[in-house]
Amino acid sequence: MKNNINMINKLILKNKVASKIYIIYISELLKI
Repeated sequence: MKNNINMINKLILKNKVASKIYIIYISELLKI
């Protein structure tokens, strides 16, 4: 799980627009 978070963090740094999508994606996972 930590590896996935680190990968997402790197993508967020590269693309801040995509970061909003990842935040929504993670929040949906936490709801489940």
